[in-house]
Amino acid sequence: MFNFRPQVTQSGTSNYVSFYVADDGSPSLTATQSFAILVNALNSATLGAGNYTGGEFSSSVSGDTGPDYAVRATTNFLDWETIFATNSPAMPFNWTDTNASLYPLRFYQIQAGPPLP
Repeated sequence: MFNFRPQVTQSGTSNYVSFYVADDGSPSLTATQSFAILVNALNSATLGAGNYTGGEFSSSVSGDTGPDYAVRATTNFLDWETIFATNSPAMPFNWTDTNASLYPLRFYQIQAGPPLP
C-alpha cells in the first residue's frame, strides 16, 4: 500500500516515484514500477459574507476540496491565532468566532495546508 498526501507547497508539481520489490525465493524475482503523481494547482480560498450576531462572527469558506484549512484571526496583523481548523472538509464550510465580542476590531485570514500552523 502506498499513501501520498502532498503539502500545499507541492501544488502544481510532478512527483516521480519508483517502487522496487524482490522476494526471497530461489531464484529471486523482482519488479520495478515507476509513475508520476501530478499535484493539481491550488486555487485561493474565498471568504464568504460575514454575519455578526449575539457577539459571534460567522462566515463560510469556499475553495478546493482536499487541503486542510485554518481560519486565523488578529487585531494587529503581527500576532495571528488559529481559531478554527478542519481536515479536508467538504466545501463550502462554515465557521464561527465565538470570541468576536471580546475585540473591538478583528481581521481574519484563511490558510490552506498541510502544513497548518
